[in-house]
Amino acid sequence: MCSKGYYFLDRLVFRYCKNGGSSAPIREWMQKNLIDFSKKNPQLKVETQYLPNRHPILIAEYKNGQSRQVCVKNMSQKEIWEHVNDLRNTNGKKVTKVEKNVYPHCESFQGKFDDSLHIGSIHIKQVFE
Repeated sequence: MCSKGYYFLDRLVFRYCKNGGSSAPIREWMQKNLIDFSKKNPQLKVETQYLPNRHPILIAEYKNGQSRQVCVKNMSQKEIWEHVNDLRNTNGKKVTKVEKNVYPHCESFQGKFDDSLHIGSIHIKQVFE
């Protein structure tokens, strides 16, 4: 995630197989887009690693010590772009679910909201079209 011009992603590794069919889309993506992607993101270390007889994965290492892995076997070019951009734009922290909604202990000083407001002789009402 870019926070005040600072990206948390430090290193992005593309692991793939040279001969495997499941690695064909990532090999094609790297041939077409990897150089442009690395030029547009100079703050990022981009690496490729050859791993024989393995499915392709993306490994993201963040500056806060976290890392994430995404399997991209048999994915389309658009899906690979989405995963690469998601890894670049996140901060590496795990997403946590909020357990409960937060309700205030006391009512508002302004009172409860009423959509029909009467001010003297002026009547304001909501109109939806």
